[in-house]
Amino acid sequence: MIQTPTIFDRLVLKAAEQIPRGKITTFGEVAKALGDVRAARAVSISVLRDVKSRGGPWHRFVASDGSLGAMAGKKRELLLSEGIPIINSRIRDLERFLVKADEIDVPPILLKMRLAQKKLRERVVLEDRLEEVDLAAGVDVAYGLYRGLEVGYAACVVVDSKLDRVGFKTVRMETTFPYVPTYLAFREMPFIAASTKGIQFDLLLLDGHGIAHPERVGEACHAGLVFGKPSIGVAKSILVGKVVDSVIMHKGEKIGYLVRKEGQSPAFVSPGHLVSLETSRSIVEKFWGRYKQPKPLVLAHEIAKKLKRGDVPPTIDLLHEGG
Repeated sequence: MIQTPTIFDRLVLKAAEQIPRGKITTFGEVAKALGDVRAARAVSISVLRDVKSRGGPWHRFVASDGSLGAMAGKKRELLLSEGIPIINSRIRDLERFLVKADEIDVPPILLKMRLAQKKLRERVVLEDRLEEVDLAAGVDVAYGLYRGLEVGYAACVVVDSKLDRVGFKTVRMETTFPYVPTYLAFREMPFIAASTKGIQFDLLLLDGHGIAHPERVGEACHAGLVFGKPSIGVAKSILVGKVVDSVIMHKGEKIGYLVRKEGQSPAFVSPGHLVSLETSRSIVEKFWGRYKQPKPLVLAHEIAKKLKRGDVPPTIDLLHEGG
C-alpha cells in the first residue's frame, strides 16, 4: 500500500523539486523554509518515504553537517555524477553547493500553525468551570507501520470516580501530519476527535502537555477548546522549563506540577482548558490509583498497544486499504 501524501509530504516534495542538478540542501534548511527547524527529522522521514513511493530527487538532501545519511552508497553515486564533491561520505565545501531556506519557495506551514497556536492561547481559560468530575476520559495514540502506511491506533477510555472502566472506543486511521516537537496537537487531534465522538465524559486527560508548552497551548489546550470541555495534560517528560520543588517553572511563571507516586516515574501535569493549575493536580491525583499514570490514560495506553498489535479490532476503522 502507498501512503497517501500529506500536505507536509507535498510541500517537502515541492521543495525537493526546486533543488537543481549540481546543488544540495539539508533537511534543516527545508524545515526552516516550512517555518521551523524543529521539523528537520520529519522532513528526513518524508524524503525517505518519497523515495519508496515516487522516487523524487531525494539524493539532494543531506544532513546539516554535510553527511550523506541513509542510503549513502546510492546517494554518493548520484551526487558524484552531478558534480558534487564528496570526501568520506560527506559533502566537501557544503556552503558552495547549498540551497538555503530563503531560496526555497514553499508555504511556511509551521509558521502558520504557530500563529494559530498564539490565537488559540488567547481563548484558553485557566479557571475552574467544572462541577464534580465523575467521568474522566483518557486518550492515547500508538503509531506504527501497517502494510507500508504510517497508522495511528487511538483509544479513549472512560473511568468513573471509583476508578472502574465504564466505556471505551478505539479508532484506526492513517496519519495526516508528522510528529514535530511542539506541534503535537496537529498530529493527534484527528485521533482524539474520532475516538471521543459520541463518548460521555466530564473531563479529558491527554498523554501530552497543556500550558506547559513554549506557546502555553499544548494539545490538551487544543482539545479542551475544540470540545468545550475541561482538559488536562499528563506528560511523561518535560517540554519547557524546570522543576523547582515539584513545580514546573518557565520564564518566572508556574505552568504545571511534577506528580510522582512512590516507586513510579514522574508525570508532568498542566491544565489545558477550563481548569485551574491547582485543580488539575488534584484531579489527576484523584484518578491516579496505584498506577504509573492516571488510570484512564493507563488503560487507554494498554488498549492502544493491543490495537496496534492486532490483538483487538478497532471500534471504528477509518483506514483505506484500497491503495
